[in-house]
Amino acid sequence: METNELVHKLSGIQTIESVKDILRVNKQMAVYYIHRLRKEGFVKTKRQSSNRRVYSISLENKLGGKSYYEIINQYSPIKISTPLTYRIYGREPSLEETLIYAIKTKSFRAILASLALFKKINDWAGLYRLARENHLERQVGALYEIARQAMKIRRMSGKFRSSALPKGKCPFAYVLPGLRSKDFIEIEKIWKMHVPFNREDQITAYAIGGTAMMFLGFKDATLDIDLVFEDEGGRDAFKEAILSLGYMEMDALKGYGARRNAPEMFRLGDERFDLFVIEVVDFIFSDAMKTRAEQIHQYGSSLILRIADPHDIVLMKCATDRLKDKDDARRIISSTKLDWNVLLVEAKRQITLGKARAAFELGCFLEDLKTSMKLDIPQNVLNELFGIVEKQARSKHS
Repeated sequence: METNELVHKLSGIQTIESVKDILRVNKQMAVYYIHRLRKEGFVKTKRQSSNRRVYSISLENKLGGKSYYEIINQYSPIKISTPLTYRIYGREPSLEETLIYAIKTKSFRAILASLALFKKINDWAGLYRLARENHLERQVGALYEIARQAMKIRRMSGKFRSSALPKGKCPFAYVLPGLRSKDFIEIEKIWKMHVPFNREDQITAYAIGGTAMMFLGFKDATLDIDLVFEDEGGRDAFKEAILSLGYMEMDALKGYGARRNAPEMFRLGDERFDLFVIEVVDFIFSDAMKTRAEQIHQYGSSLILRIADPHDIVLMKCATDRLKDKDDARRIISSTKLDWNVLLVEAKRQITLGKARAAFELGCFLEDLKTSMKLDIPQNVLNELFGIVEKQARSKHS
């Protein structure tokens, strides 16, 4: 089949299965055709959250160029998917130009995702010129202040700030028409610019266990979805949403016995949600764990899902005594290079947070993996964990 005919037939987003159906070929031939088109530059490959490959096939891929959304996705943990792609050829747009474009879209999600660009922007003179040309100086200033609340970013130049701040009786304006903040009122006053963001607008949940493993590529799928929320309000809002979808509450005793800090559990068919708030059975989802959860996915405008780090997945696997949890830990330890010091430091942190059994639980868990599954777990790590336990015992009886 000629290349032009292949591109014409397969133009768009495809999977191996859809290529098989469109071309009426077997899997081997579908893989061959995708490989052939990729080699000629017509294919871009992405992985979905389920770790499944999808293929974007188009003539534009061959021509090259880059879109503003691709640049935002390159730097932002919040990814944007849009059917409308404005691609630029012959040059790569600057981060400053991309930020201005995002603000001009008037899209809540595009603007939210673009805040991450402030971490890399250093041409403040160029940014001010673009902002002034598009009458967006105050929008940029206000959004910069919002970004500073959420992440470590480069300092705005003094010249940009003094030039962009409103002068005299400047009327209030909006980043997004009609939307104003309840949480960032002081920033709005400084810049005389209403911003569309509130802290409570978004629920942040942390995926742990098999859910996190799926996102990180350690598993193909999972039916048990384990989430940790930062407060009861976030869990209640999420609970209300899944109940409206038909999920039914179930007794946590069936999954966790009489353990303290068991989750609220919900089931629909074979799928199950386990919803925790900060405490996950014998552990606390600490601030350090939150920081390590670097992979981020956004669903709609209200749910931010952060994926637990592999170190923390292993740590929390020892909170239960199930064979599948040991097998999950084995899979992580066997397929990625862990920094054992991260686990040691977190175990000590858990003790300071009131989880006195943290070092004991982790030590026993790792020792069991070392002996029963023949995993290469450094003996000095086990020695340090059990040394902590011995000190705790001496302190208790002194």
